[in-house]
Amino acid sequence: FEALSYTRGPPGNSIEIEVAVDASSSQASSTLKIGPSLNDALQGLRHWERSRVLWVDAICINQEDINQ
Repeated sequence: FEALSYTRGPPGNSIEIEVAVDASSSQASSTLKIGPSLNDALQGLRHWERSRVLWVDAICINQEDINQ
């Protein structure tokens, strides 16, 4: 995977995106709400011809839990 360290910007209009989940899961995908600036970053990093695995701290770390 590739890592993206991303600082959340000010709250704004959230955008719903579809993300793939673990292949061993019975669920193929899930939706997630992200901010517009993170959406722009993800669109810029997207490979159109093949899949890409990204680990984004703003998504993968519970931003509400100060201990994380």
